[in-house]
This record gives sequence, C-alpha cells and structure tokens, in this order.
Amino acid sequence: MAQAVRARVQPTQVLAGLVALAFLAFGIVGFVRTGWSNFTGHDHVLGGFGINPLHNLLYVVAGAVGCCWRGRRPPRGCTAGSC
Repeated sequence: MAQAVRARVQPTQVLAGLVALAFLAFGIVGFVRTGWSNFTGHDHVLGGFGINPLHNLLYVVAGAVGCCWRGRRPPRGCTAGSC
C-alpha cells in the first residue's frame, strides 16, 4: 500500500495566511465603519487612523490575494535566490 504524502506547511506560510486574514478583516471592518460614502476623503477614524473606502478596498484586495498565494510552493529544485 502506498502511503499518502502529506504536504508540509512552513511557518512562513502560516504567517502569510494570518497576515492576509488580518488585512481582509481590517478591510471588512473598515467598510462597516465607512460604507461607500466619500470614497477618498478621511472623514472616519478607526483606532486613531484616518480611513476611507479606497483604503478599505485595497486592504480587502491585498488580503484576498494573500489568501490565494499563501499556500503556493516554489517549483521543485528551487532554493532561495536560484529561481
């Protein structure tokens, strides 16, 4: 019987996933706070920082991209700096 090969998850992949989820959460919370009004203005403050829907959109996009890329592995045979 062949044994199933388990993919090893590196600590950096876990950290990347957590950072991506944090970006996604900050973007969603920001949209709850600001809505879509005044797209580029700084009328709202969250945690001492001026936020607007444009920032929130960028956080959501960055979080979504990070969630998609966090599990990617380099091609076999690549080492740091060689690919």
